[in-house]
Amino acid sequence: MAELQTVGSLFDHLRRHLGPQAPRDAREAGALWERYLDVVAQSTGVARGRLRRGARFVEDLGVD
Repeated sequence: MAELQTVGSLFDHLRRHLGPQAPRDAREAGALWERYLDVVAQSTGVARGRLRRGARFVEDLGVD
C-alpha cells in the first residue's frame, strides 16, 4: 500500500485498527510504539536505532 511507506505510517495504521485494544493514554501509546519498533527491527533485521517515524521502508531502510 502506497500510504504505508514509512515506519510511522504503518504504526498509525495498526493503531487505528486495534479497536478496543488501542492505547488509552500517552503511556500506553509509548509502550506500544516501543514494542512495535522491537518487532519491526527483529522482523526486518534493521537496527532499531534507524527506525524513525519518517524512515521509508524501501528507500531509507532497504526493506522490500
